[in-house]
Amino acid sequence: MLDVNIKVEDQKGFWDRFFDLFKKKNKFDKTNTRILFIDDEKDEFPVIQNLKDAGWSVDSVADVQNVEEDVVRRSQIIFVDYKGVGQHLSESEQGIGLIKLLKETYKDQKRVGLYSGHNRFSLGHDIDCADFKLPKNADTREFIDAIQREIKKLK
Repeated sequence: MLDVNIKVEDQKGFWDRFFDLFKKKNKFDKTNTRILFIDDEKDEFPVIQNLKDAGWSVDSVADVQNVEEDVVRRSQIIFVDYKGVGQHLSESEQGIGLIKLLKETYKDQKRVGLYSGHNRFSLGHDIDCADFKLPKNADTREFIDAIQREIKKLK
């Protein structure tokens, strides 16, 4: 018979290391997170290029015809402009309607943010459907902070 004498501290260290292998770690980071901006303005605003320069993978489109387009499916963080996008999916709500449809379709698989150049959002629309909100003129650092915060919430 083999007599094994293991100290409790050693056992605890072993089990901690063992269970660490199975703990759910956030699988998304800067290297594998895709960001999408849906904005009808023809000129890219500087934040998109600044994010690209900082090493983020960023796409931008003027609009989407449906929420199952490739560019949408492969993105984890999506910024949706408040006005001018999503008109094919919701004429009256536009960006808000698009956000609602994205959240219905993808649930917690994607984090969807609302951003706008307007200081105030129309009171008639339910802006709480968005996971987060940012003004369009926010500093690049604010966009990065929002992205990093939302990455942690991805399922």
